[in-house]
Amino acid sequence: LFFTLRWIWIYSILTEKNKMPAADDDDNKGISLSAALRTLFNDEELSDVKFEGTDGVQVFANRGILAARSPVFRSMLFGNFAEAKTDFAVKIGYTSRVMKSVVEFCLTDEAEILTKNGDDASPADAISLMDAANYFDLPELKIKVELCSSTWMRDKPQIACSFLEVTKTETSLQELALNIIRARPTAALLEHCSIETLSKCTLENLLQDQHILAEEITMFQVLKMWSEGGTSATECEARICAAKEMTRHLSLQQISPKDLSSIVEPSELVSTHQLLQAFKAHALGAEAQHYVSFKRMRFATFWQSSRSDVYSGETEGHGTELLQMDVPIRSGSWTWSVKVERYCSSFGVGVMASTAHSPQSDEWLGNIIGNWVYDSSGRGYGGSGRNNAGFPKFGQGSIVTMTLDLRGNGTLEASVDDGPFFLMFRNMVTVNQAGDNEIGFLPALTLKSPGKARFLGWKERSP
Repeated sequence: LFFTLRWIWIYSILTEKNKMPAADDDDNKGISLSAALRTLFNDEELSDVKFEGTDGVQVFANRGILAARSPVFRSMLFGNFAEAKTDFAVKIGYTSRVMKSVVEFCLTDEAEILTKNGDDASPADAISLMDAANYFDLPELKIKVELCSSTWMRDKPQIACSFLEVTKTETSLQELALNIIRARPTAALLEHCSIETLSKCTLENLLQDQHILAEEITMFQVLKMWSEGGTSATECEARICAAKEMTRHLSLQQISPKDLSSIVEPSELVSTHQLLQAFKAHALGAEAQHYVSFKRMRFATFWQSSRSDVYSGETEGHGTELLQMDVPIRSGSWTWSVKVERYCSSFGVGVMASTAHSPQSDEWLGNIIGNWVYDSSGRGYGGSGRNNAGFPKFGQGSIVTMTLDLRGNGTLEASVDDGPFFLMFRNMVTVNQAGDNEIGFLPALTLKSPGKARFLGWKERSP
C-alpha cells in the first residue's frame, strides 16, 4: 500500500509539473509517459533510492522502475539483500558516471555516454558500462555498448588501442578492437601516437599476431614509436630495453635492404648480428632467384647496343646482339646464363667467333658463318644451316646456361633451368682457326620483337 500511494503521488507531481498552458482543449493533452519517466532521471525529490559511486557522488533513482527493468535490481531492492532495508545510499562498485548511465537506460533506453562521438568517447567508461550491463542483467544495454563502441572504433581507429588495453574480461569488445587493428593497422597503431598507450604485454601480443594486415616494416615502426613513448627517463630506458628484446618477434628478412639501412639500423633497436642475418638472407634469396649473380668477371657484362644486362628485340625480323667484352674469350672454360624474360619464336642463345663478320641489326645469328646458336625449338645451328636437332626446348621464363670450353679444340654445351648439360658443338677452334691463333668468342643471342633476354652472369672454370 505504501508503494502504491507513493507512485500515485509521484505521478501527480509529474503531471502537474509538466502541464503546459493550452489555448484550447485540443492542445491540452498533458505529458506522455516516456517524457514523464525521463523527468525522474536523477531527481532527488522524486527518488526513493540513492546509490553512491566509487567517486563518492550520489545517483538518485526509483526502485520500482529499476526492479521492472532488471531482476538483479528487483532482488537487491525488494528481496533479502541489505540494500532493500536501508535508507542510506547504496554503495556500488561503479563510478557515478557509469551508474547514472545505468539508471538513465532503465528510464529511457538511452545513455549519455553512448551518444559521444569518437573524439569524446571514453573506452574505460564504455567497458565499465558493459560490465555493469552484465552485472545488472541488462542485455539490451550490452548490445548498445557494443554497437556504439564499434562505431567509435570504425570512425576513430586509433582508440582501438585504448579498448584493447583496458579490456580485461569483456572478450567481445576485446575481439572487436583487435579486428579493427588487424584490418587498419596503420591508422590504429601509428596515427596520433595511440600505440604509446599500450603495455609491453599487449604490444608483444600484437607483434606476434599473424593476422595483422601490415608489412613487417610497419610493425617495426610500431615497435619503434612505442619505444619512444616514455614519459620519464626511467620509463624511456625501460621501453628501449623491452623493444630491443621484442625485435625477435619480427621477420627482418621480410624488410627491404633499403628500409633496413635507412630505418631499422639507425634506430639502434636491432643488433648488428640480426642485421647481418637479414642482409645474408636477402643476398642468398636474390642469388637463388637469379635476381643477382656473383659468378661474374670484374669487367663490364652488358649487351653492346642496350648498354645494360637486358636486351629487347626492336624489329619483327631477327637481330643479333653481342655481349660487351674488352677482349674475346680465348682460353679456359666459361659458363654464363641468359634468362628468357619475354619469349619470341626462334629465340637463340650462342656464341660468335671473332673471325666472323660483325652482324647486321636484322641478321640471324644462325646464318652467319663462324657462329653457333642454340634455338628455342631445340635445334642447334653451327656456321650456316641446321646442324643438330633433338635438344630440349625452352620458352618463357627459361634460364639457358652455356659452357664454352676452349681447353681443347672447342666445345659448346648447354643446360636449361639447371638441368644436365648436353654437348651441342665440337671442334669450334679448328673450324675457325685458319692459321690464326688469336681466335676468340663472344657470348651472343638472336631474337626479334617482342623478345627480351637478361644476362644473369658468368664465371671462369678451373682447368
